[in-house]
Amino acid sequence: MRVSVFLIAILLSNVVSSGPEIQFSIQIKKRVDAFESIESDLKNLKGQFKDKPVSIKKIKSLTTSINKNSKILSETFAPGSHKGDTRARERIWSNQEDFEARLISLQKHAAALDDAAQTENLADILSALKALPSDCRSCHMRYRELW
Repeated sequence: MRVSVFLIAILLSNVVSSGPEIQFSIQIKKRVDAFESIESDLKNLKGQFKDKPVSIKKIKSLTTSINKNSKILSETFAPGSHKGDTRARERIWSNQEDFEARLISLQKHAAALDDAAQTENLADILSALKALPSDCRSCHMRYRELW
């Protein structure tokens, strides 16, 4: 019995004393995975327009994934989650309104891209696609560590 109580106490102390790096690791991984997916999907989407014939089915799949992952990002920037294995700058949380506005812009453009893909009109898709890279770039320049 004493051994069990002792082991439980040790386990609980490790959970309580774990630093922010541990506490936010799941959130950070979710954030990194979403960003990496968006980056990969955008690259693949641009590549679709170089291939002939263009695959509308593949385009729809990619734009749906971009849209979904842009929405996931809203859940992944809790205060303090700049600590740990992340390149997010602490200024995200001191400039929360600006950061959220930039994230909302990304989400709106991702939704517009997905909506355009559902129409299957290639000109509309290409037009909607032009907005996303500038959303990514403007936020990364301000809120992401480069190295």
